[in-house]
Amino acid sequence: MTHPNHVLFAYLLQNCPYSQKMAKLLTKDQKQWVRRDSPRYHELKKTYATFPIVFRGKKYMGGYEDFISRSSS
Repeated sequence: MTHPNHVLFAYLLQNCPYSQKMAKLLTKDQKQWVRRDSPRYHELKKTYATFPIVFRGKKYMGGYEDFISRSSS
């Protein structure tokens, strides 16, 4: 069983190209992740500047480019 802090939660927008790239990346890399389409877009947008919004457990990992940077370092 995977520890909850290792699971990625990706809040995605249906027509967002970066959300689509994130979904493809996580699927290609076979990472354990949960897709959360965001009907709460306006609420989340007040706190987070970009979409997708990615968390590892409860830790905010950033948007697509932030996630790529953190994953490669």
